[in-house]
Amino acid sequence: MKILFLKRPGELWGKTVLCGFLWLCFSCRFVSFESESVKVVPGSGDAFFCGEQAAVFFENEVEKHSAEEAVCLKAENCECAVELVWEGERVLKIRPEEGWVKGKLYQLEVNGNILKSGGNSFSVYEKACFFYGAEPEDLKNREGVEAEDFENKFVLVSAPFETENLGSCEPLVFEFSQPVGKAEFLNAFCLEPSADFLVEAGQENTVFCLVPLKNWKVNVCYRWSFKNLVSRENWILQKNTEGCFSAGTELTRPELLTVCPVVFDFESGCSVEEGNWLTNLCLDQNLPMNGGIGFVFSRPMNFSSVKEQISFSPSVSGVFLKSEDETKFIFLPKENYKTGTQYLLKAGEKLEDKNGIHLSETYKEFFCPAEKFLKVNSIIIGEKKFDFEEESGEAGEILGAERFADEAFEIPLKSDFAGQTEMTVSVLFSENIEENFLSEVEKNVSLTVLFPASAAVPAKTAVRWNSERKMLTLTWKKMSTSTEDFENFYRLTLSGGKNGIETGRGNCLEEDLCLVLKFTL
Repeated sequence: MKILFLKRPGELWGKTVLCGFLWLCFSCRFVSFESESVKVVPGSGDAFFCGEQAAVFFENEVEKHSAEEAVCLKAENCECAVELVWEGERVLKIRPEEGWVKGKLYQLEVNGNILKSGGNSFSVYEKACFFYGAEPEDLKNREGVEAEDFENKFVLVSAPFETENLGSCEPLVFEFSQPVGKAEFLNAFCLEPSADFLVEAGQENTVFCLVPLKNWKVNVCYRWSFKNLVSRENWILQKNTEGCFSAGTELTRPELLTVCPVVFDFESGCSVEEGNWLTNLCLDQNLPMNGGIGFVFSRPMNFSSVKEQISFSPSVSGVFLKSEDETKFIFLPKENYKTGTQYLLKAGEKLEDKNGIHLSETYKEFFCPAEKFLKVNSIIIGEKKFDFEEESGEAGEILGAERFADEAFEIPLKSDFAGQTEMTVSVLFSENIEENFLSEVEKNVSLTVLFPASAAVPAKTAVRWNSERKMLTLTWKKMSTSTEDFENFYRLTLSGGKNGIETGRGNCLEEDLCLVLKFTL
């Protein structure tokens, strides 16, 4: 049986409070609000510091982890990783993991609750801001020392700080008071808008010249800046770390003054200017089948832009050549233009000059190449010669003849040693034929049965060319001969047009050339 003793309410409350107080005394650590001495070096009154390590000195022994948690080192307002080393139980040494940088602004803070070794804790807040790197000798026995004296340790001596005009290809020059590594210079340097340049270092790496690979663009304000540039003596760049410049202003746009045929011998090695510029002729019906096209601009142009922005429809593959001053350009086709084809030449408005200024509008021109046809000067069949140099004449009258019986030419034949009939035909062209086109020409010269179908089919037995590749000689055998009672007719055809005989340079026979033949013994 349990016996419950009842107490008066006041008595019970007093005992409860007492028990709670005793429990707090034995289970909790006290926070002391008494003054606890903490000293930082450099101190709050030190503007400069050049020691190997900063330090925090505690009046009493402290719990190390809580002390380390309260310490913070910032560089240029950004917290940096630190190395912490204890000397005994009361001195904590601090330094950045990456080392001190001369001229950089640091801030050392001790802020928070720190536990003593006996178990109590105390609150602390100490802060010191300082520049690193000032040698004590630099400031000793001097009056009126200011931060500006310190900041002049590593500065830009000269640079385009405010907007100033440079020549289109003039280098951008920076001069420093201390040597700088080239790699450090490039890592810290920024230019907007970006541009390609070559960096040259001189005067023991205190002067850097940035030479543009292409001209600086006009009508553009370039802005340069350095971020965290450190000299070889490990000083950070102070003051005036940014500026701007331009390459002048140009309000007018470039113009495409002339587009014309150009007679140009690429293999002779002559310059673009030495070509025969036919500036008084337009392209249409004046441009040879493999002719060059010339472009004349009002000022020097960007060659890459010329190649990208000038186009043909249908497309034409070829190469561009430029003059020394880059105001004249010649397009040379790799293959001949197509006969009977209209081309559209286009120079886009994004075509730009050396300063990046575009044409005011797109240039367009339609043209057909001049159709310079291959001619047949003469044909010799056996002992009979047909001369085609004149438009009129015997041969001209039989072209396209419908009544072949009345228009046929009688050709006496000879027999070979086997008794077979034999005929030799020689064709003299007005131009030589390219070597890789000889077989195509041979295929387009044919001798076929015209009437009757029972006549013997000729067999081509020999083909040869003269040394100039202008005369083709062919031999046929087994032709049927005509008699007084029965006639046989053959057609000698030289095929013309786009798919017919051509020189290999784009010039072809304008149309088919036909001769109706009747062979006799």
